[in-house]
Amino acid sequence: MLDPKSCDLYAPIDEALGAGDLPGGAAALHGLLAALVCCGTTADTLQDDVRPFDLPESASAILIEGLFARIERELIGDEYEFSLLLPDEDQDFPERLAALAHWCRGFVLGLRELPEQPLSSESQEAIGDFQRITELAEDDPPPPDEREAAEVQMYEVQEYVRIGVMLIHAELHAHA
Repeated sequence: MLDPKSCDLYAPIDEALGAGDLPGGAAALHGLLAALVCCGTTADTLQDDVRPFDLPESASAILIEGLFARIERELIGDEYEFSLLLPDEDQDFPERLAALAHWCRGFVLGLRELPEQPLSSESQEAIGDFQRITELAEDDPPPPDEREAAEVQMYEVQEYVRIGVMLIHAELHAHA
């Protein structure tokens, strides 16, 4: 089994999806599946629950089920291991920024399966913030003198999204 902390899963999954098949590629698929886990999708209902999203044929059942199982395991566990599937830090800043926006777009899209139950103001705020993150544009890389600050901000936003997803999941599964 691949160790998500030591292996780059983004590039092979993005490649398996094929160029242009899924806007946002691996990041968007991961965000979508994370939302479905939060909304209560199970391995038994996964294929039915992803059908409305019209995923490309390259997003095979094996790929979807494997990624879904990984997300589910990370979110259910007590180790706070959940991580966003994004390009490595050695990739260009604009590519990583776009992937983060695509991840959030996939997550927000997946939330249309949200069960009818009220969410806390914190969860509602996080979802609103995720929606705003989807609007981030691929700009030129930050100037060299601003690169370090931009990297810190990118890390902070990624961590905010990660924690927000765990909060939403915990809230929706508190009584399960």
